[in-house]
Amino acid sequence: MYELFSRFRITLEEMMLEELLAELPVRDRLQYERAMSTTGYAYAFSELGDRLFDELADKIATRRQYRLLFEHTLKPELFQQIRIAAAGYISACLNSPIILSEAEMLERLLEARSTLPNYTGTGLLMPKREHTLAFNLFQKSVAEAFYQLGANDLIDAVDLPVNLRMVYGKTDAKKLGLPFASSKCHSDVWAGVAADATVIIWRHR
Repeated sequence: MYELFSRFRITLEEMMLEELLAELPVRDRLQYERAMSTTGYAYAFSELGDRLFDELADKIATRRQYRLLFEHTLKPELFQQIRIAAAGYISACLNSPIILSEAEMLERLLEARSTLPNYTGTGLLMPKREHTLAFNLFQKSVAEAFYQLGANDLIDAVDLPVNLRMVYGKTDAKKLGLPFASSKCHSDVWAGVAADATVIIWRHR
């Protein structure tokens, strides 16, 4: 059964790559044959990935220094919208009926560091049933920001939910030893993220 699945997967990958390669300009027969060879598949996939990433960067990058990494500075109003929604979600996790100020959140997060039930060992702040509304509003604020990036024709899908991760100044040694600790060297592909995905990290300067 495993062998049958493997053959099907390889055949499917070959079909997908041939379809993708058809979109690339074929300069000569030699180049095409190289792309069809075993090592050529990796080369062709990498070349296609660069082209697609370049198209995305050309549309929305505000700063780019590296081949597969660029920055995009959100409009202040969009960033503020996400910030308020994130504060609402964190406040809900702290059982606050109102949105706390940044100083209040930091103070209460430090107090609840060892007792916050939905704070995972990998740094994620996961929602419980009572946090669903605030969590969904946070997701909506990020989705709206994506929509206004102006690259909808290049984005097939957005992998949701968006993770909200908190890192304290000093991590518990026991948590560092967890199987999926984010501090360990890893690839998101191992967790099922598509190989051609673009990973987005929001940060406040």
